[in-house]
Amino acid sequence: MKRRKYYMILPAFFLVFLADAAIVLGFFYLNIFRYTDSSSLAEIDPVYKDAVVLDETYDYSSSCKYIFAETPSENYYVIVLEKSPFYDRYRYVPDSTVLITSERPFSDVIDVPNNKTQITVDENNAVSYLNVSGTFPRISTTIQLWCIILLLAAEVIIFGVVQHCFGKKKEREERTAAAF
Repeated sequence: MKRRKYYMILPAFFLVFLADAAIVLGFFYLNIFRYTDSSSLAEIDPVYKDAVVLDETYDYSSSCKYIFAETPSENYYVIVLEKSPFYDRYRYVPDSTVLITSERPFSDVIDVPNNKTQITVDENNAVSYLNVSGTFPRISTTIQLWCIILLLAAEVIIFGVVQHCFGKKKEREERTAAAF
């Protein structure tokens, strides 16, 4: 009888892992990586309302999309979006977004997730990038995996505590029944 119970733990553990992965990835899908390729700049940040996209490029090594835009107040920005490794969605990285001066060519080194990238805007307002340094794995991927692992560990601990408490209660009831 006890052997049968232990055979069921492994499939149950796997199902709980899949449920945890779905919960964490769903949370990141809905709340963190909220933007798609069809999202407007105004959805990303109200500062970019009525902004005109002058150029857009995607960096495969850092999984970042660089959008060069001009606002109605004639400010130029390179807006950085990080792509999710699990689905085709992006998150806005405001710390990496750069205000560009009007002089061309313009070049600056910015910190993007897991990389230092040199952004260059030429005379034709075309954006190019050069990765200066990078680290792997990506931080967003690591955070998601750790969330799944911590959620699974918490569930296993809670299951163990509940099983221990109910096991003690059942033992006491058996001893009490045997005493009578």
